[in-house]
Amino acid sequence: MLLYVVKSPGSDGRFSISLRGERVNCEQAIELKLGRAKHHLEEIEGIVAPWRDSHPYDRQEVVEGKDKVYAYRLKFTSEPDQSLPTVVGDFIQNVRASLDYLMTGLVPSDRRTKTYFPIFDVDPFAKDPDNRRKYLQRDAMDRRRWRTYTKGVPPNPLRLIHEFQPYALGAHRRGNLRILWALKKISDADKHRELTTTPLGLEHVHVQVDGETNETFDALCVNLR
Repeated sequence: MLLYVVKSPGSDGRFSISLRGERVNCEQAIELKLGRAKHHLEEIEGIVAPWRDSHPYDRQEVVEGKDKVYAYRLKFTSEPDQSLPTVVGDFIQNVRASLDYLMTGLVPSDRRTKTYFPIFDVDPFAKDPDNRRKYLQRDAMDRRRWRTYTKGVPPNPLRLIHEFQPYALGAHRRGNLRILWALKKISDADKHRELTTTPLGLEHVHVQVDGETNETFDALCVNLR
């Protein structure tokens, strides 16, 4: 499927792309990207589920330490299909691209090739409390990037973009919404350096002792980093 950017705005003044000769506005482009991301999520589940359901681990009983404490360890005996990192990478890139498409719909037409959705872990404009003339972040590169990415964005959307930055989140929300920072880091690595790492792990662990279930190994998870 041929997908390419049309540099001139549509008749309604909105950014559009061409999809097999048909014009698609910014909102539709975002929906297409997120729809594709959803497809990749289903593909990921299709790869992980058969591997997870095969119980790909052995239980090992070991005696540890001076006190001779018995311990049980699980050793993974296989890994998911090798295609998993590439599918995860495709999911990440479609989600990341949908955010950039959003920015192209917010800025004037002459800014659409210069804008990206900004994701910053440190506030580039935070001032030193002891000297309000100085920024805490001495390197001005991030300030230039922020201004370049957001130039021309209307005040209300810009305020929301700021509020959802990882650095702007309070401690009680930061853990949940740092996903945006993780998205940026994984996307950057996948695009420029390496396949997305998918280490293996366990979740919802239940242990059965003397016939009484406290918690049992009933699920496997794949984490991204």
